[in-house]
Amino acid sequence: MEKGIVGQLTVSRGRLGLGWLSFSFDTLRQGGWMLIATVVSGGLNYLANAAVGRMLLPTDYSVYTSMLSLTLMLGAVTSVVQTVTTNYVARLRAADQMKDVGALLLYLLKRLLPWGMFGMTLLWLLGRPLVMLLRLPSAVPVWVMAMVLVPTITLPVLQGGLRGLERFGAFGINAIGQASLRLTIGVGLILAGWGAAGAVASLPLSQLGAVVLASVWLATVLRSRNRAFRPDLSDILRYTSYAAVGLFAFTALVNMDVVIVKSRFTPEEAGLYSAISTIGKITLYLPLAAATLLLPKVAVLNTQHERTVHLLHRTLWIVGGLCGMVTLAFFLFPSLIVQLLFGAGYLTWASLLGPYGLIMALYSLCNIWLSYYLALEDRRYSYVLLCGAILQAVTLSTLSLSLPQIVTVLIGSGVVLNLLGAWFLRLPRSEDR
Repeated sequence: MEKGIVGQLTVSRGRLGLGWLSFSFDTLRQGGWMLIATVVSGGLNYLANAAVGRMLLPTDYSVYTSMLSLTLMLGAVTSVVQTVTTNYVARLRAADQMKDVGALLLYLLKRLLPWGMFGMTLLWLLGRPLVMLLRLPSAVPVWVMAMVLVPTITLPVLQGGLRGLERFGAFGINAIGQASLRLTIGVGLILAGWGAAGAVASLPLSQLGAVVLASVWLATVLRSRNRAFRPDLSDILRYTSYAAVGLFAFTALVNMDVVIVKSRFTPEEAGLYSAISTIGKITLYLPLAAATLLLPKVAVLNTQHERTVHLLHRTLWIVGGLCGMVTLAFFLFPSLIVQLLFGAGYLTWASLLGPYGLIMALYSLCNIWLSYYLALEDRRYSYVLLCGAILQAVTLSTLSLSLPQIVTVLIGSGVVLNLLGAWFLRLPRSEDR
């Protein structure tokens, strides 16, 4: 039986109505749109970085990239907030408790907003020390970047609301809108003479625009909230704890190799490996749309006591097929791809592109397993990923491995983690025993 914020539910099995084929068609349609939105927003963000780089001097561009790196470090935190919000909104919707959705969103916003304000104030106070640490010309970029913390902590709640309600059209437009604002505001402020500070200002302003846009889409839900609703904070914190473990562990698994290679190999070898990693991660980012869809849909089905494994299997096949096609291209044309994207100077380790694409394909499937188990409120796979991240870090940092051997270790890690994900399907959860 389901526990937690939604409580005991008795929902009939006829809720889906249109049946398996209709549900599958809707999922494919939504997945196609989310894939387009992911590619378009990612392309616009890349274009924003490139445009700012062409318009600024190298010294000013380094200021922008350093501030951008600090905001990207918050990405893991925001992904946890969005995942938690998505799960509980989906379960409330499945239980026909729509008026509680608005109350939950406002509850989370009120609890998180003070933390955003605290972080912004702290960064303002640390402006001068960060100037010396990052060798910045002034504290202005830090003070401007500090403003990103308020929309950064609130936006994932609103996006999680859209995702949990399966308003994927609005969710995708929101991502594209944010990327578009970042590009236009950054270019506009630089042309207006604001330089690096203007480029940095595009980060909080674009997020603020996305907050406003998401709030408009959720206005009806927020207005019609159940004012008497009080969520179970202990249940939310419990779910947040192992969701954070899984998401942070997954982030470490797919990024630690670049850091370790940079610390243990020559700068030239590290640079060549970083290029292979950058290209190979295309295999990781393309299927993100599938994970975006899977969690709320499985949460709804599980809340209604419906079977969920068929949706998991279809998602694994789709992601595996998409990743397989990209990885096959990496195996067949590694030198051509590396030369086109990075130039002839990076061809030394082009032979690693195919295997590295396979690594990211395996980790893409791990992301699907993680999304599935989080939707079931099953903590086991989160701790498996944590153990995997620790073992991988110890192996890569203590053994004297060549670059091909590091790639082999990563492939083995991906295979084992996927096998464990499949194995857990055959085992009852501890709360079900």
